[in-house]
Amino acid sequence: MLRDTNQKETFMRRIPLLAGVIGLSLLAAPTFAAPAGPKRPNAAAKHKADPAKRDARRLAGLKAAGVDDARAQKALGTMKKFDAERKAVAESTRSSRQALKKLIQSKSSDENAYRTALSSLNAARKKMQGIQDRELAALGQILKPSEQAKLLAARRGAKRGPKR
Repeated sequence: MLRDTNQKETFMRRIPLLAGVIGLSLLAAPTFAAPAGPKRPNAAAKHKADPAKRDARRLAGLKAAGVDDARAQKALGTMKKFDAERKAVAESTRSSRQALKKLIQSKSSDENAYRTALSSLNAARKKMQGIQDRELAALGQILKPSEQAKLLAARRGAKRGPKR
């Protein structure tokens, strides 16, 4: 392995240095480890928005689109009216997706179960689209077309998240 005594001496001098580096890395490892506490709040708790904050954000978006206070309040009332309906349909969509996911994970060969899960998911999507269409029609009676376009652009930006 080592040919002459000079190489052996050099190797022997580096052993304490290597031991020190390994020891320090072992001591530093817990610093970089993840905290032992709860990992993350679940998605429902994380996205559970305060209704007052949500209304304030919506009102600010409407005002940024150039809507006056009276029409902004009226549009906000219209949006609130459709929120409960949208929430119920979103819950049915979520349960349909979960049922479909369970079927896929269990590698089920029951085609009727797949058909039922897919049809309920598609029905929920169509229902959600109908709610969105009715909401846009109701907002169209309150807002000018230019304001509607700005509101839709703001909503689309909110769905995509902040710019990176």
